[in-house]
Amino acid sequence: MRAGLAQRARIVLLAADGETNVAISEKVGVSRPTVIDWRNRYGAKPVGGARRLNSFGGESEHSTIGL
Repeated sequence: MRAGLAQRARIVLLAADGETNVAISEKVGVSRPTVIDWRNRYGAKPVGGARRLNSFGGESEHSTIGL
């Protein structure tokens, strides 16, 4: 599993367990805004929300993450 995928999965799972954004950012080693972005992205589109964006902000063709 790639590191980025594992990191995003941890963020989503910790959020589902009710952890705060600050606690998640400390445990996962990312910024609080990153946690907030992933919470918002996953909350808006449950499984499809965990898609990787390309460098232009659009979804990559082959980037669906199976959580």
